[in-house]
Amino acid sequence: RISNTAQADIMATSSPLESTIITLGNSNDSDLRHIVRYFRSNCSSVACSSVAGSLASLSETSASTTPTTSANNSAGPLTCSNCKHQRRRGIRFPIRISFVPLDLDNPIEDQHGGNFDLILHKLTEDILSCSLQENSNVEGEDDDINNRQDPSWKRVHALQDYYQRNSHCCLVDHPKNVQTVMSRSDIANVLQKCLKSVTTTSGIPVKSPRFVVIPEDNDPQQRAHQLKRSLHENQEMSTPLIVKPLIAAGTKQSHFMLIAMQDSAFVKLPPKSIVQEFVNHDATLFKVYVMGDYVSVYERHSLPNLPDDLSPLSVDLVDFDSQRPYPKLKDFGLDIKTINDSSISSASDHVPVTVEEVRPVVDALKAAFGLELFGFDILRRSDDSEWLVVDVNYFPSYKEVPNFPSLLARYLTQRVLEQRRRGRR
Repeated sequence: RISNTAQADIMATSSPLESTIITLGNSNDSDLRHIVRYFRSNCSSVACSSVAGSLASLSETSASTTPTTSANNSAGPLTCSNCKHQRRRGIRFPIRISFVPLDLDNPIEDQHGGNFDLILHKLTEDILSCSLQENSNVEGEDDDINNRQDPSWKRVHALQDYYQRNSHCCLVDHPKNVQTVMSRSDIANVLQKCLKSVTTTSGIPVKSPRFVVIPEDNDPQQRAHQLKRSLHENQEMSTPLIVKPLIAAGTKQSHFMLIAMQDSAFVKLPPKSIVQEFVNHDATLFKVYVMGDYVSVYERHSLPNLPDDLSPLSVDLVDFDSQRPYPKLKDFGLDIKTINDSSISSASDHVPVTVEEVRPVVDALKAAFGLELFGFDILRRSDDSEWLVVDVNYFPSYKEVPNFPSLLARYLTQRVLEQRRRGRR
């Protein structure tokens, strides 16, 4: 529940404290259960501060391998240890928040009074299931009836229908927008369009990697032939290439990737995959986390730089799991002693990847995907000629972000208060 004092900039009335419920869809999700436990044990309030303070812009942090947060920007634990002290001084406590789980297999209106200001969900698997059904079904009445019997379809549409019936409710985020980031080909197409003419704050061009989709031919030889022709005719791409499943989230397989070192590997590549150009980026990628206006950047280890000439290699295909340690040069059949160190630029030669520098990219992605809780990766070319955006994902782990539950509470509370003040956006 959220309780807040009726101050002029928030409410148009001087009525007593009002209560509001923020719910979480899919209460079986482990990340959301962790957040619920956090609030129940630690957060009887969002902040022991004025309403103006609680509505202040969310903080921005930038960090490298070891996350650091500016003292002026960090958000402390959400406790109300000095609520009594504030009341003695005549300051009315503005906001109190708690989360309640929501079971989408039962009518939403029958739960917790049925009146919700905001619903937060992570229905990734259900949304993926709906997306796959839409892609596989031929339009027709029988297909529509079959969809409506599917539990995933029912849960997603129960959420959407409630949102449509209740104009006061905020939905973070809408399943239709989340559905776009379930497919890497959809992500790549959106990025290709929305990043045209986009630069960083200092003027570095930002693009997405060139790509082609592997044809769905049952014959591996024919599939390899078509892929080779597409690479040459459409994109003029050549090995090395990175190969990813078309399904971007919701399955373990979505993290299993390949690097094709030579054309001989094409016959081994699976269908329903996307092939992207491999870009040397000095074994460093940057994770960007977005939560409304909050943005943070963290540096991570990535794939090593590869030489231009791969013909002497005996290895033509390297596989890896993106959620585990990345392969090293020796896994590519390369001897680190033979690699020209001049291909790896010094960190001091690069424009730093900071919150301020990526802000135009964040704004472009928010507008294109219609998401508020998302993350994406940035690769910085070794020559710093351009930055590339890859792998946009909904509601990431935010695992590097300090005090993530408290930041999330502040963001959700801000959404509700802004919605009360101006109406749902």
